[in-house]
Amino acid sequence: MLQGCQADPGYGGRSSAEWAGQLRDAPAREREQAARALGAVLSLNPRLTAPTTALIAALSDTVDAVRVAAAQALAQPGVRVKAATGGALGAMLADSSHAAVRIQAVRALGVLASNAVDTAARRALVRAILPLHRDPDATVRATVAATLTEALTETLARTQAPGARQEIDAVLEGLARDTMHAPRAAALAGLALAMAPRLVPAFAQAARDSSPVIRALAAGALGRVTNDAAVGNAAMASLLALVTDPAPAVRLAAVQALGTRTASYAPAVDAALRVASRDTNVLVQQEARHALTRFHARGGTDPVALEPTRAERCAQLPPRTRGC
Repeated sequence: MLQGCQADPGYGGRSSAEWAGQLRDAPAREREQAARALGAVLSLNPRLTAPTTALIAALSDTVDAVRVAAAQALAQPGVRVKAATGGALGAMLADSSHAAVRIQAVRALGVLASNAVDTAARRALVRAILPLHRDPDATVRATVAATLTEALTETLARTQAPGARQEIDAVLEGLARDTMHAPRAAALAGLALAMAPRLVPAFAQAARDSSPVIRALAAGALGRVTNDAAVGNAAMASLLALVTDPAPAVRLAAVQALGTRTASYAPAVDAALRVASRDTNVLVQQEARHALTRFHARGGTDPVALEPTRAERCAQLPPRTRGC
């Protein structure tokens, strides 16, 4: 079985040992080619140790393109490394001249953390990412938020020390106040996955964000805590305001959230849904009218999916179809 796990599929008619030699000794462009070739080998057999070892060494290459290619090759499902590999990637994280290098290092650390079996190694790899939430480049900060969100859904779903979750949440909460849209949106998406009452102020602020994408995200998150006695009023106030938002996508998200109504807010919710049932957007109208039906109001689960609107049907049909 061990021999099967270490079987070398090679790539392009050459063995992994040949590509590893090229990665170590050839000119820069050929080293980059070798890193990508070893990545192809690992995509076929991620448990191979020789290509992994060669790629880890290449993380310290003097040429950025080679280091990036090596990090990309390692960041694949099933590839496992020791926590010490975070040190080599950490040097890439510290590359102040090239944001693309830092971005790829963050992504690689996130994937390798997800692949890690050992809890301590997983946490060490994730923790290496955390300082980059203060990176001067907004794309790097957004990548940090997205990678930590994946860590919440994939890595921390397993057995994990409580402190790790707190560290990630603290970073995401900071990025939720970022001055740039991309980091804010990515961080709020991560926080929304485990929506908690303490996050209501952050999402109430997000409900007033200049970005419709963020306001729609806030609607969905706030809808999940309207049943909480401590924060329900604040969550519902923000949600009701979004029913008349200028952006149709935001109004739709708000109406969908209000569809999961609670008895204590029934009059206010019904009034908002009746307004939405006359919305200028057909999808908002349809969702509001559905939410007002007696079956839905009792909290039942829809027995069948809603019929698509004409616009939805036409979107799936060839251009100039009759009736569209």
